[in-house]
Amino acid sequence: MSDTPIFALALSRLENLRSVTLSQTYEHSRHNEPDIGEYEPPDVTLSPVGHKFFEALIDALSQRQGHIEDLTLGCLSEEYYPSMNAPGLVGVIQRLNPASYRRYQQAFRNLKRLAIALPWTMGENKELNYSGLSALIRSATALEGLCLTFDCETLDFLPIDFILSIHAPNLSTLILENVTFQEPRHLLVLLRVHAATLRYLHLSCLVLELGSWQRVLFEMRSFLSLESCTIGGFCVGTEGTSEDICPTEQSCQFYQAVEAFVCRKIDEDPFQLLQASTPP
Repeated sequence: MSDTPIFALALSRLENLRSVTLSQTYEHSRHNEPDIGEYEPPDVTLSPVGHKFFEALIDALSQRQGHIEDLTLGCLSEEYYPSMNAPGLVGVIQRLNPASYRRYQQAFRNLKRLAIALPWTMGENKELNYSGLSALIRSATALEGLCLTFDCETLDFLPIDFILSIHAPNLSTLILENVTFQEPRHLLVLLRVHAATLRYLHLSCLVLELGSWQRVLFEMRSFLSLESCTIGGFCVGTEGTSEDICPTEQSCQFYQAVEAFVCRKIDEDPFQLLQASTPP
């Protein structure tokens, strides 16, 4: 990667550049898509090449007069689902450095939308670099939209320290896919700190290790003023409801009722509606 300075120079001259996507696939790798049960991610996902491109991007954005408004790390579909043939950028994410916060801030000070496809595995006894992720997210002080999505439902919940570190004063759109929370309070803390500006919410396949989704929905309704929300695929550890336990048609109606309830378009408890429509 001796040509990254040339890459950075070329990027710095693209004055009208507003959107950047950095991703990788298994397509040209000797590895096939890994088995979801494997502990160790393939070497291709750990490669430093992606991070060198990321560093070149930071250098370029720091030098150019213009700015980018959209940054996507990983390959996401229009519905925000990660591509099955595109691993999360482990090599980039694990090398994010909290000490580089000022550099990130200089490069991403005008960033409005950030989407990150998080890796499905870090290997046995290895943790995701949440401190580096936090530094990147916090550096985007003008952020209006944030998307965090794992490749699949993960067994590891978001650390509370990471959740508490996220505070984007202008955040109006939040998208969470396949994210696990240890308890309702952790999700509610993230939503509450952005309640004044949050208008569009997309939650899909979220997991609560403990607690009840019913409580979460009632509290969301009490402090959020959403124009639109999309909610589906609840999973729980011990309480609440899961899409797996109700028929497809009832599930669809239930989640539509949930969305309307959270947006204050109906007052009926969606869980009572679900119970009333479920045969004994």
